[in-house]
Amino acid sequence: MRRWGKVRQGWASPFLSALAKAGAVALVVVRHARIAILLAVSLLLLAGLIQRRLAQQRSRRKRLRPMRRELQSERGVGRLCLGVGILVAPMALLLSPAAAVVAGCLGATLAFLRTSAVLPDSAIREGDLKIGSSSPAQECTCIERWARRLAAMPWRFTRRLADIARAKPSSGELTRLRALPIALIVNSLLIFIFIGGALAVENNAKDSVAESPPIAEAGSEPAAEPPLKKDTERDEEKTYADLCPALPDPLVIGHGLGQAFRHDGGFKAGCGTPARQVRETGAWFSAGICDGQLRSVAITSSPTGRDAVLLYGAAARFAWRSALREELVSAEAAHPAEGDVFLVEILAGTYGFARTAPSGGWGSSKVHTCTEVTATGRPFAELYPPMLLQWRNLLERRASWSWPLREGPTGAALVFAAYPSGTVTARGTCPSDFYCYMYVGGARWSGEGTAYVSLDELSPYMPPSDP
Repeated sequence: MRRWGKVRQGWASPFLSALAKAGAVALVVVRHARIAILLAVSLLLLAGLIQRRLAQQRSRRKRLRPMRRELQSERGVGRLCLGVGILVAPMALLLSPAAAVVAGCLGATLAFLRTSAVLPDSAIREGDLKIGSSSPAQECTCIERWARRLAAMPWRFTRRLADIARAKPSSGELTRLRALPIALIVNSLLIFIFIGGALAVENNAKDSVAESPPIAEAGSEPAAEPPLKKDTERDEEKTYADLCPALPDPLVIGHGLGQAFRHDGGFKAGCGTPARQVRETGAWFSAGICDGQLRSVAITSSPTGRDAVLLYGAAARFAWRSALREELVSAEAAHPAEGDVFLVEILAGTYGFARTAPSGGWGSSKVHTCTEVTATGRPFAELYPPMLLQWRNLLERRASWSWPLREGPTGAALVFAAYPSGTVTARGTCPSDFYCYMYVGGARWSGEGTAYVSLDELSPYMPPSDP
């Protein structure tokens, strides 16, 4: 046991510590994937420029004229690096980071193989490979030529092969020519691989709901506002304690989140669960469950719950997943003109969710459980951090309220409609979480990176709630 303890302290602990640091770095890389891709692209471009420049200079030296073909090939590798960099750079800006990573990985791998292994050698011809039919002198000459080619490659084991073949190493011009560009190409390839791995882990984390209850589909969510007729007697039929026997008193949820569930009721919000804390940020959250599915999420950034809000629909699902990933910071809610505006802040920025009305119509007036609520909630317009910031800028410019609305089934494209006229004031879309653009009149507003927007910045332009 003592020996195992020493092994654990001497090897396992540093390894786990390094793994934790790598995970933290990967999280930062995912949040700034485009910047990391552009860094890798810059290494490729730099490798191409160096490769072409050095090959051009060496090709002019008289004593290296016999290697002219090899030097010209090195210039071709430089052009390949430049071509890959010029291709991947706009892909990183316009397309998803995953596509840019795949293209950059393939291009960097091709450049590496061409410059380190598959360059043609003017001293080697196809006929030289037929060793079995050659004389002993020709075989030695062939081995020597191949050994020279191996010795020119920037790897120690190839020099060892050259020694085994009893051939004199070459002058090392190609080795010196390739050393720095190959290092840059390999570094860019490693960066692409690391970004791809980080993106894959992030996508798996988003798709995994093993720690959470089943999440209802967007179209099957109940409305965020009471969908029942006003003359219903549902409260007299069943109380919150009757609906939620596992935790009949919502105040037991803790950290002030129970007040939100008691206010909205079990029919609407589902049954509250004990509060849990996000260790990284200190935020508290509680899920509202209806028949094993996530109905709502209560969030507070204060231990007393003075700023507790209850989220529904897409905002609730996003906040729940962010909390499980230890990224949830806080949430804010407002209801201008009887609509919903939810802001969810995570470590990577603030995400917005808005809809003009919580429900598409009234549901049945006779329900006995939360599963019998039949009204369907309206879909949210989801605003990534750059688009949320542009929405705020649009409100400031017009000094009046405009609702973001989904345009199309995917929700990636948005249209902004003035309140109450409905006149279209802008259109926008987000190819990724951290790159969005908006067309206002004839101008295009572009936003990239993260953004943090609070409800106080939007509230001066919000219409009052209808009585």
